[in-house]
Amino acid sequence: MEYASELSDEIRDENYHRHVGWKGGNEIVKQYFSKDTVKLISSKITDLLIGVDPDNRPIIVADKTIHNVMSEIYKNYRPPTGDLHSRYIIPPASASSDNYIQSMIDQTIEVITSDVKNTMGMEENNKKLSIWTTVYGDFNRHGLQQTPQIKIRNKHPAHFQFHMRY
Repeated sequence: MEYASELSDEIRDENYHRHVGWKGGNEIVKQYFSKDTVKLISSKITDLLIGVDPDNRPIIVADKTIHNVMSEIYKNYRPPTGDLHSRYIIPPASASSDNYIQSMIDQTIEVITSDVKNTMGMEENNKKLSIWTTVYGDFNRHGLQQTPQIKIRNKHPAHFQFHMRY
């Protein structure tokens, strides 16, 4: 590679691939995309996912997946601002760099853990189903039906009051 320079292994910012000529000069962003932050997120995710696997195996999310989620959260992150009259006078509580980074780290952990829990739950429920579950009807053990039940309008005048006129 004559004209290209290799990206550092320390920083895994996807903006280098997303935008041509991207220069990440902000130290806060470098801290967010550092290996230490990824290790912290990975260990926290593993701790939160204890007991989710039916065999009680530890779930370790790949670093590349964590990098991708971190990059998407960074791209879509909008820091909270105050209301219309006070946002220029009173800084919000999360305006400092530490809270800004911590908020994005918490969002990353939440997104990954909820996705893993949902996926594991879906796989567990799908293992309970058999080929006979696709036979829909009243005799289905799981109560699955092909279409929702038909709603019947039971609107009629009250009994013995149809002749009363006021």
